[in-house]
Amino acid sequence: MKVRFARWYSALFIVPGLLIVVLSFVLIDDLGEAFPALAAGAIFLCIGLLSLGPLPYLVVRENEITVPLLGLRMFGFGSRIPLGSTDRLVMDGQRLVIRRPSGKRDKVEAWRWCANPADWDRMLRR
Repeated sequence: MKVRFARWYSALFIVPGLLIVVLSFVLIDDLGEAFPALAAGAIFLCIGLLSLGPLPYLVVRENEITVPLLGLRMFGFGSRIPLGSTDRLVMDGQRLVIRRPSGKRDKVEAWRWCANPADWDRMLRR
């Protein structure tokens, strides 16, 4: 099951990205001078648009939980946590926790406030 990002999270990147791109075209006459700002705006827009659709915040499978975090695992971001058939997903405040049958609690790098509320609730009912 994929848990999507919250809509406000996507807007947090899309709105500034659009502003940067539009203001770059309006305020800077030379395209060469506007390029750094245009590139930054495009990066913000891409992150925002990806988090609206194809990029999940959290993926829960039968045997693992993956937090892709923009697919930057090669840079140390993101995590993969094994999940057993008897493990339960519970909340610890706003954070997701895996409760193991032994009583051990493993914290997942995922918070409710960043997730789509409907997807998050559906995940916890699994």
